[in-house]
Amino acid sequence: MDPMDLTQLASYAAMWHYMYVNKDIQDTVYIRARCVALDCRPRWEPWNNH
Repeated sequence: MDPMDLTQLASYAAMWHYMYVNKDIQDTVYIRARCVALDCRPRWEPWNNH
């Protein structure tokens, strides 16, 4: 195999990888969620059974 073919193959592989990763990034959707404080309700404690 000609060394030039390996360079071209590596270039194609790098371009494919870049396009594959870039597609995944573009398909990712981020949403802005409202900040809400956590409300911890009282829990039953077996050692404090009243």
